[in-house]
Amino acid sequence: MDRKEIRKGLLGVPGALIAVGGFASIWPTSRDWIGAQFAALGTAMTHPWVTVLVTLLLVAYVGAILWTFIGPRSPTAAETQEIEADRERRSRRRKMLNEAREMVANHELQARRDWWQTIRYSPEYAAIRPHLSADYLAYEGSPKTRRTVSAGPGHQPPVGRFCAELDRLEREWKLS
Repeated sequence: MDRKEIRKGLLGVPGALIAVGGFASIWPTSRDWIGAQFAALGTAMTHPWVTVLVTLLLVAYVGAILWTFIGPRSPTAAETQEIEADRERRSRRRKMLNEAREMVANHELQARRDWWQTIRYSPEYAAIRPHLSADYLAYEGSPKTRRTVSAGPGHQPPVGRFCAELDRLEREWKLS
């Protein structure tokens, strides 16, 4: 059942009451019976629990009508495509970061410790490189960086700096 059908049903109830009122004008006995029911309802409304119950039913009825007009809706085809494209882009980015992290892990497990040789022909690094910051690329391209530097205060090894850059990308892409 979709919203339009629900809306027709909910809005049809007052119409049915009006029709009953019209019906009551045709047959006087029915009119008297309906009048008596409304009078009984008026008398019953003096009791606080009946008043609460009738008020809750009325609020639920009006809420159901409003929900059909302003409640949640299903996304359009264009919105669905946009959501799917965003999901796919996030998946590609997550995969790219995971592959780069695997490359770092494999480098750490290897006997050779030359980071620059590890990334030189790596397809994982080639995929992530266009997304790295200009600061990191300047750091990487600097001849000073390529030399072996002793670990002093403020020194961060190239692998650690690359991992920090991956973390930055993950935050920027809102994947964490």
